[in-house]
Order: sequence, then C-alpha cells, then structure tokens
Amino acid sequence: MSTTFDPIEQRLRTALESERKSSADRASQLLTEILHVRGWAESASLPADLMAYLAEKRATAERELGGLMADWQRRGGRVTLDFPEAPTRLGPVAVPPPEPPPAENVLILPREVERPPEKRPEPIAPAVRAPSPTEEALALLKSRFEAGGVEEPPVVDWRPQLETIVAGIAPAKDDAIDLDRLHEAVGGCQSWVAFPADVQRGLIGHIAARLRMLQERGLRDRRLDQSFLTLTAYSARERPGFVVGLNRTHKPIRENWTEDADVHWERLVAYLPDEPEPSSTQAANLASVERIVKEIASAPEEAKAAVQSQAVREIRAALDAGLSARNPRLVKIVTPLAELLGAREFRLLRRAIRELNETPEEDDDTDDSTALPAEWAWWGRTRGRRAVMVGGSPRETNRARLERVFGFSSLEWIPAEHRRNGLVSLRNRVRTGGVDIVLILRSFVGHDADDLILPACREQNVDWVHVEQGYGAVRVQHAIERFLDPLP
Repeated sequence: MSTTFDPIEQRLRTALESERKSSADRASQLLTEILHVRGWAESASLPADLMAYLAEKRATAERELGGLMADWQRRGGRVTLDFPEAPTRLGPVAVPPPEPPPAENVLILPREVERPPEKRPEPIAPAVRAPSPTEEALALLKSRFEAGGVEEPPVVDWRPQLETIVAGIAPAKDDAIDLDRLHEAVGGCQSWVAFPADVQRGLIGHIAARLRMLQERGLRDRRLDQSFLTLTAYSARERPGFVVGLNRTHKPIRENWTEDADVHWERLVAYLPDEPEPSSTQAANLASVERIVKEIASAPEEAKAAVQSQAVREIRAALDAGLSARNPRLVKIVTPLAELLGAREFRLLRRAIRELNETPEEDDDTDDSTALPAEWAWWGRTRGRRAVMVGGSPRETNRARLERVFGFSSLEWIPAEHRRNGLVSLRNRVRTGGVDIVLILRSFVGHDADDLILPACREQNVDWVHVEQGYGAVRVQHAIERFLDPLP
C-alpha cells in the first residue's frame, strides 16, 4: 500500500526537528555555563560580591534550563540522559551498535557531564556592559578585600593592550594586507573580554565595517566569512551589545561603511593613553619623512613631483612601521602635503591634519541657534535628557543655546579650573543616576577627566562624547554623531 506524501506534515516535521535541535543546543550551552560557573566559584576564595554574582548567574542558567526541559515535556516530548562511556578493568570497551536517529520530539542532552579540569575555567561574560573579571582583576579584588578595603579599588589598565590592537589594524593600501591585519586581530578576539563593553563594541563595529568595505570593493576571500563568523560567535557569547554590520542585511548607520569605520576608530582612539614616544625604528622613519619633505622646497621644478612621490612613500613606510597617524610631529611635518595624501590608507592621517589646523572655539559667542532638523536621528540621545559638559570657561549664553538646540532637559557646565573636585563630584552623580549624557571638551581637559568619569559612565550605561575642538553647537552635534549611535 503506497503512502501519500503530505507536504504540510513534512513541514511540521521539519519545523519540529529544527526546534528540537535548537533546544538541544541551548541546553548544552546552559549546562556548560553552569559547570563553568560552579567550577570557577569552587576553585578560588572570592570576595562576597563576586560570589553573589556567580550564584545569581548559576541560578539564572538553572532556571532557564529547567524551564526549557519542562516546556518540551509539556508539549509531548521526552528528555533523556545519555551517559558517557567509561573504560573498565575487564578489557577494552565494546563499540556499541549505531544508535537510531532520535524521534522528532525527543530532546537528547549532551554527553558532557564530566567536571571541568582543575585549572580555573574561562569566565562566562555577564549580560551587562561590564566585561567578565580577569584572573588579574580577581587577584587585585581579593587583596583589596583581605586588606580591609580602600576607597577606590585598584584598576587594571587595559589601554596598552588596546593600543597594540589598534596599531595592528591600521588601514593598509593593499586590500589583501588589510584583510590580513583584520583577520589576525579577529583571531585573538578572546582577549577582548578584558575591555569594557563599549570598547568591545567599538572593535567589533570597526572591524565589521572594514570587512564590509572590502566586500563592496569586490574582494573574495574565505577569511572574510571566517572573520564574520568569529565576530558573530564572540558577540553572541560575550554579549557586549548590539553592533551594526555583522548581519548581511545591515546597512551602514551613516553614508557608507567607510564613515562607520572611521567613527568607531575615533571612539577607540579616544580610549588610548597619551601618545607614546616613537620607537627607534619609528623615530628613524619619522626623520626620513622630515628630511624628504624639506627637500621638496629646494628641489628643481622638473624634479619636484618625483620628490613628492618619494615623500608619500616615506610617509607610508612610517605608518606601516607602526607610527601613529595621530603623532603630533608627523602630523605637523606632513600638513603641507595634505593634498597628496588622498589614498584610503591615509584617511586617518588626513583627519588628524584637519583637527590640528582647527582653532578651538573658546570664545564662541555667535548665535548659531539654527534648529536641528526634525528628522535628526540622534534626538533620542539628547531630547529631554540631563546633560553635563566638562571643561573650558562656562558662558551662560553658550550654555543656554546648547541646551535649547539639543533639547536637553538641563545642561550643567563644569569649568576646567579646580576640575579635580568637580570631576569627583560628577563621577559620584553619574554613579547615583543623576546624569544621562556627559560632554567632555577635550581642548580644555586632560586624560584625568576620562580616567575619573568614563569608568562610572560605563558602569551605569551613561552616554558620553568627546568634543575635540571648542564647544559650538555644530561641533557638539558632530561629536554626538561620532560617539553615539542613533536610537531606533
């Protein structure tokens, strides 16, 4: 007797099988998470707050796992336990016959039930903005608690590590070299868990935008797909927050992926420590650039183009050697050659040249009160929010204009003088939920403002931006658009 093919039944079976696999994968993930958290909590003497965090993390995972299994059984499925095979002293273990494929409504839990090894498992990232504590951070916390506590806990400085990563992914002239750098950085993404969540998002967003740029230029390479898969898996595992660019359906937030990449780059650079002294090799490259640039003025007219081309090659060699595109001496030397630096690998250097030659608007008393367009995508970041601006000399006319232009419910301006006490007070207000957005005028404050304020902003999910030059409404608008993504 022949059976009639029922397409509806087949679709139902396919959907049920897909759901079974998804549930089994999630169950495996939750079991692994529970084992890791339990192993971590039992392998060291941790401070009480971290123990409470781990207990909550484990309880949440156990509740979700129990709910998943109960829901599956309530819908008519079965949950079975499949124990691992173990060798005995009576001889080798017989190979069991192949198991029949599971029915569509059977959820098979994984065989992995062994305790993790004695070494401390990798920490599981919490579903919050702060990254998982590293072993070094735990050691510092433990010593702090054993010593009775101090007013401010010691902080592990992750900025040198970020500086190394940023230097390693500097844009290259050749697409293949560009992909080499990005693919290598993505391969080491597990080390990013030491960074705050917004830094992790910046790295993911910048690299994803750069990869999209390579795709649009027609590059075909398996490492592109590998990099996207790795970034997506990392984002799903560590959960630093939503990033545009990982999904093929995503569109750039700004005009194109190049602009998105540059915005993320500026955010990353804002975290870096002060510009370090160049190494001996970089210093030699810098000296070569300076020498050849000086030769341009004295070169015969018929040889000037050749000397200029040599200068561009020397500049490229200096950047490839790791010299920062924001190095003040380099920027000053090459400013006269800005029109020759049109290649895409020089775009960060061009931006630094523009910033160097912009004059801070310290006396910006002009009435630029033109309203922002109603369709401005960043209104959700400003309208009705409590803002604080740090640096410079407060002027009521300017403060009131900025408050009006951006629709802040309030805008307080903290001056640069006596800034230590003001910054400490602002940090405390951020921690207690009294501020929604912080505007830092980088022309008038140092890195101490970042060191005090930004950790509190990250802890409380408070928006912050760097206004690189002056405090005019246009510059504040550009800073908001660079440092913040529009709200949906």
